[in-house]
Amino acid sequence: MKKTTLFFVLSSFLVLMSSKNAFCNSFKTKASVFNDTTIINLIENYSHITWTGYKIGGQHTGRIEVSSGDLIFVDNVFKGGSFEIDMNSISNSDLEDEQSKKKLEEHLKSPDFFGVEKYPKGKFVIDKTIPYGPCGENQTKYKIVGNLTLKGISKPIKLIAVFYEYDTSYSITARLDFDRSDFDIRYGSGTFFDDIGDKVIYDNVQLDFSLAANK
Repeated sequence: MKKTTLFFVLSSFLVLMSSKNAFCNSFKTKASVFNDTTIINLIENYSHITWTGYKIGGQHTGRIEVSSGDLIFVDNVFKGGSFEIDMNSISNSDLEDEQSKKKLEEHLKSPDFFGVEKYPKGKFVIDKTIPYGPCGENQTKYKIVGNLTLKGISKPIKLIAVFYEYDTSYSITARLDFDRSDFDIRYGSGTFFDDIGDKVIYDNVQLDFSLAANK
């Protein structure tokens, strides 16, 4: 009888530890009667986006700066936030010829693409965070539900992000793939133009976010 009881206790403990491993962030703090909300500003110089666009036979990549933003914590658990994207800062990093690099950057800023004169800022707002999968000693994966705004158009976005907590700072990395035509960016799109041959630029654009904040 004692062996059966001991086996049941050990089994229950292992199940509990397994659940804690899978969603460790949700066990991080005890829920308080009055939710303690903290808003922390992002560090602009350490927060940016790497973009990648694809075309037939190749791709281009570059960087866009995050001009401002914040992370929201409730009872010390990451719950949301938002950040502005400085579209005037869009740059190319793979072209070595300065003239070609400048030409591409100017084209990306033109009305053919992001129209930065009329729409100088983009934005991403995190509406919901859901702990997702196993986490390491200082990291947690999240499913994030939010809204991306480009050229004055907002669309719902879902992505997976990795949240890192250190002694004095936080950082978040995430990859977002979106269809540029959803934001009225159709230049060179094979979806809308059938006479551009091998000059097709694919609609899918990849954004890699890297965000940082001090505690």
